[in-house]
Amino acid sequence: MSDAVLFSIIAAGGVALVAAGYWLYGRRLRRTTRPRLEQAASLLGGDFDLGRRTASGQLEGYAVRVRLHSFHSVDALGQGETSEWAEIHCKLPKGVAQSMLLRLRSQREADTKLSRDGRLVDLILGHGSFDGAHVVEGAPEDLVRGLLTAEVCGIIAANGVRVDLPDHGSDDELRLTIENWPTPEALSQCLALAARLSKRAGEVLTAAEQAIAEGAAALGQVPAEAVLAVRAERTREIAEVAAMAASRNRRSIMIGVALTAAIVGLALLFVKFS
Repeated sequence: MSDAVLFSIIAAGGVALVAAGYWLYGRRLRRTTRPRLEQAASLLGGDFDLGRRTASGQLEGYAVRVRLHSFHSVDALGQGETSEWAEIHCKLPKGVAQSMLLRLRSQREADTKLSRDGRLVDLILGHGSFDGAHVVEGAPEDLVRGLLTAEVCGIIAANGVRVDLPDHGSDDELRLTIENWPTPEALSQCLALAARLSKRAGEVLTAAEQAIAEGAAALGQVPAEAVLAVRAERTREIAEVAAMAASRNRRSIMIGVALTAAIVGLALLFVKFS
């Protein structure tokens, strides 16, 4: 048997083993995915799509969608590991996405330096240990504070939830991200939290604008003009916070590109002189 034929057989066998491994992995994943999506659909009173790995329905009149994500990695020793997380998307009341921005996540080691350098504004809510364990980046400050009550923050902390309002790339949804697939009780809490945040955001915005209109009327001003002026100021505040976050992201990308280029350069030098 020639070397070429032997190499072809070995290569084909390797491809077959990889394909079989991914087929088994997909089969196992489907066995765990279906019951989880069925559970979410049951809580939402809706249905699920196994192909898209989503479940959807309604809570308190708001459209809610759950999506299960997974990532499978293999280390240098060939050991596989699967990471899973869930996302909950909930429809926002009209006008909220244009009037409020919130990025809430767990505290990271680098956040202290970012805050000290003026590249991160972390709102302190006055909720004890929650403030030290989480970063709350948002605008306008009064609406964010009205949204994040002590009870809401307690649910967020208990379930390790990240909040994005509005969701990146969406004009009318908020997103909750949960590491790992939650227990049935935790999933129920998080779904209720998503609907509650949407409802509360609408209530906080309406109350704030009503107070502005009433105050303007009391001063003999035109209420509608006062509300429009405040909306313009909120838009400016939101743009400033969003620009700061975008600047950090660009910096992180540039550092990553520079490190990659340095590693590739060192590898090429090693090959050249070895």
